[in-house]
Amino acid sequence: LAATVAHAKRRQRAREQVTTALALAHVDVFGEAPSAERLLMARAQVGLEVGHGKWAYCNNLGNIGAKRSRKVPSCVTKGGFRVRAYASPRAAARAYWRLASVRKALPWFDAGDPVGAAYALKRGGYYTAPAEVYAARMAAVHKELLRAVVRGSR
Repeated sequence: LAATVAHAKRRQRAREQVTTALALAHVDVFGEAPSAERLLMARAQVGLEVGHGKWAYCNNLGNIGAKRSRKVPSCVTKGGFRVRAYASPRAAARAYWRLASVRKALPWFDAGDPVGAAYALKRGGYYTAPAEVYAARMAAVHKELLRAVVRGSR
C-alpha cells in the first residue's frame, strides 16, 4: 500500500463480509472464535463507525485514525479525516481487535452492554464524539442487530 492516498474512495462491504472479517481476525488475534455476544457487539460498534461496511475507506472497518506518517499507510476520507489503510478487511479487523481501547471494552462487549462498551471506548480514546451521543447510537445499532438475529432464528 502506498503511504498516503489523497481522498480515497469508499469501498462498500456487505455486512456478511464485515462479520466474517471480524470473526476470522478474532481467531488470528486471540486464538479462538469470538462468542456470539462479543461478535454482535463488535458488529454494532463497527456498524456505527462505517455503516456496516458501507463507508469503509481503505478497508478500514473501524475508522481507526492515523497520524501523518510515511511508516503507516493511510488515506484521507471525503470528510477530511486521516485513517489507516489496510490491505484487506481481515487485516483491518485484526488491527481493530488489537487496539487497547477495544480490548478494555471487551468485558462490556461480552456482557452485551453497548452503553458500557461505548463509555469504555471513549475512556480509551477510540472516538472524539460526545459519549452520550455515541453510546445512544451504539445501543440503537446493537438493538437493530439483535432484532435481526431474532428474526433470522425464527
